[in-house]
Amino acid sequence: MSYNFIDSTENYKFKHSFFAIEINSKKEEKEFTAYLGAAEIPFETKIINSRIFFIFHELDFLHAREEWEHYLKDKQQKKKTGFEKITKTAYLIYNAVIISLLLSLFHIILQKKGLVSNYLNAGAANNFKIVSGEFLRTASALTLHGDFNHLLSNVIAIMAFAPLLTKETGSGWGWILILFSGIFGNFLNALFHLLFNSQPHLSIGASTSVFGILGILASIRIQSGLKSENKMRDAFLVPLLALLGLFAIMGISGKNTDIFAHVFGMLSGVLLGVFLIKYNIKRNNTLFQSLCWMVFFLIIFLSWVVLL
Repeated sequence: MSYNFIDSTENYKFKHSFFAIEINSKKEEKEFTAYLGAAEIPFETKIINSRIFFIFHELDFLHAREEWEHYLKDKQQKKKTGFEKITKTAYLIYNAVIISLLLSLFHIILQKKGLVSNYLNAGAANNFKIVSGEFLRTASALTLHGDFNHLLSNVIAIMAFAPLLTKETGSGWGWILILFSGIFGNFLNALFHLLFNSQPHLSIGASTSVFGILGILASIRIQSGLKSENKMRDAFLVPLLALLGLFAIMGISGKNTDIFAHVFGMLSGVLLGVFLIKYNIKRNNTLFQSLCWMVFFLIIFLSWVVLL
């Protein structure tokens, strides 16, 4: 949109030809001013009938128009990027909600059908049976909960922490790591009780995987901290204090809390976190993430099919 203004800007002489770019808001005025300042293009702003215009001399027409198009392109890209971030975050939260709903539905069905004791006998992490060859119990036990409060605490933790992890790893691969941190945690817990207790020990609940999430997040923090100048603080002190703090809050509450399952779940998470280095490049690979989701559900499904 071109205009001829008889009043000049301070940069040019009286009665020269000027053109104007109309903007829509004070925010655009502030943002476009920054672009013009960086490009060192002289201008003046005017309000005409409540409409805001940037006024330029005709000699700056091409340069100013180029900056305006650049500004509009960047603005559109930021809007698109912002929408994609919101969509991605919503998707990761949605995944955690779906997993939580499936755990809740499974628990409700067992309660309603009176099958809790049968499934506990078939799928709980029994240390003697796991070591004897029923390794799939380490997976099935993650889906079982003693009561509603037990279930609720794990569901809340999953929805709080799982999206933080899957944001770093991609959804499918993140849940594979969560599942295997629980599986390895239950296996190590079974070995521990067999070697040092020699008594039958049962463990159920998703909390082993929940602490696996915390361990994986700590591993990510350690790996990024090793690249900083203050390696001791950023790679070890901060993650250690965070883990100890969360463990003190979540890991030792409740009379039936299996503390060692939490410890081994967290340890498994830290160790599994090193695989992020190898597979993190596939975080945006849709095929890889989809295959991971298939493996995730297949392991849980097969564990119950075999055990029942």
